[in-house]
Amino acid sequence: MKLKNRTYTLVFLVAIFILATFAMVFADSTDLEKLEKKETFDKAISALDEIAVYLKNTNKENKTLCFKAFGHETFCTCLAENMPGPGMIVLSFYEYIAATTKSKKDLKYNQLPDDQKEAIDRLRKLREKCVGELNR
Repeated sequence: MKLKNRTYTLVFLVAIFILATFAMVFADSTDLEKLEKKETFDKAISALDEIAVYLKNTNKENKTLCFKAFGHETFCTCLAENMPGPGMIVLSFYEYIAATTKSKKDLKYNQLPDDQKEAIDRLRKLREKCVGELNR
């Protein structure tokens, strides 16, 4: 639920920002300018919808692949709902497997950009969290 809630919160906040921006811009516009701005606004809303669908599908795919590999509902739900999402690289289940089963040496961790290092570190912490939930 966390990723889902974060995703919808992010999409909602961006939508509110876009609405507020367009409301201010529409106040002093001619009819043609209003029409052009409405088209731009519609494109922005459409892009937000596409992002939300992509994140939802990625979450579902990760959970399905996890369940096929591990067969444990609690563990897979924890992973799918907490995989890095908005504000970070959106990662696949395959990247999770690589990040948690390979050594940092094998991953060439020291040569990776900082955002990828952060994603690997988060995935390893996430694994520990989700394994911990199995013992509850």
